[in-house]
Amino acid sequence: MIRYTDHVIAELRECIKLESYDKIFAITDENTFAFIYEFIGAIVPHEQVIMVSAGDQHKNLQTAEIIWGQLAKMRASRKSLVINIGGGMVTDLGGFCASTYMRGIDFINIPTTLLSMVDASVGGKTGVNFGHLKNYIGTFAEPIAVIIQPNILKALPQEELKNGWAEIIKHGIIAGGELWELVNKGMPKIADTAAWKHIIALNIELKSKVVKVDKKEAGLRKVLNLGHTVGHALETAFLKHNDYLGHGKAVAAGMVMESFIALEMGLLPEEDASSIESAIDAVFERLDLADYNMQALLADMKGDKKNHFGSINMALPRNIGAVQYDILVTDSVILNALALYGKNTHQPQA
Repeated sequence: MIRYTDHVIAELRECIKLESYDKIFAITDENTFAFIYEFIGAIVPHEQVIMVSAGDQHKNLQTAEIIWGQLAKMRASRKSLVINIGGGMVTDLGGFCASTYMRGIDFINIPTTLLSMVDASVGGKTGVNFGHLKNYIGTFAEPIAVIIQPNILKALPQEELKNGWAEIIKHGIIAGGELWELVNKGMPKIADTAAWKHIIALNIELKSKVVKVDKKEAGLRKVLNLGHTVGHALETAFLKHNDYLGHGKAVAAGMVMESFIALEMGLLPEEDASSIESAIDAVFERLDLADYNMQALLADMKGDKKNHFGSINMALPRNIGAVQYDILVTDSVILNALALYGKNTHQPQA
């Protein structure tokens, strides 16, 4: 259930009325806590707020164990509720912990970043990283509600908005039509809440339609992995170098490289490949991969969850408005795309 609101607490109270919970807990990170407790404190006692360290490097089993331990210590039961408040890291981690604690308790997601609004809070995926492997341990579990307050985006820095915009570009490539037109118009002004609400709603509508057909990623849902085979490998590589790469930046780079792959394989018209490249280069600087081993990146791609029988399978664009999944891609084509990406260092136009 997706709920849009200008008043999170009022909406949250309505959701909670639907069930009788013995205790209510909140999971958030140290960055979000500073500005959310003034309103969440009316519903969740301070001692029942579980705060975790910010950053994707903390989305792991060690942090999950801490959360489970605190829930057990505070005697959370199967009739308890967990409210996850934060970006995709928190909703992924909190949803995973709630869906596995006592074999599953109810949870609500309140996304506070653009990325988590359009992607991480929708679709029922939860998970944590396993070592350097992205989202390797997780469950399919739906929150009882996702509460979205678009005007909270005003508090986000530009870099965080861009992080979410990458997923909007991805959805635009998949859907075409109005969503792709909005992508090419660029990000709305931060104060234009109505425009942001419309864009968020279109993205959620697209993802919800796909997930409704294929909840557990047996087929159609794989189109949502556009940019992610390369993107996740890049995130893994940066983690190995003790460096942080935002998910959006990684996926943006992944979409550029995967459009190169689709072009070389004769799947994507040159005009559409150029449109994808231009839309991404208008917002994102190219990553500097000079210090990264391309064979190591290739090896990380082979560890991607979507692969089988040792092959690399990608979701690749066929044109603007059509993505094909389960396409076998050879090592040589991938390495060519990595090299081509490195030769072009466009700077963003805005």
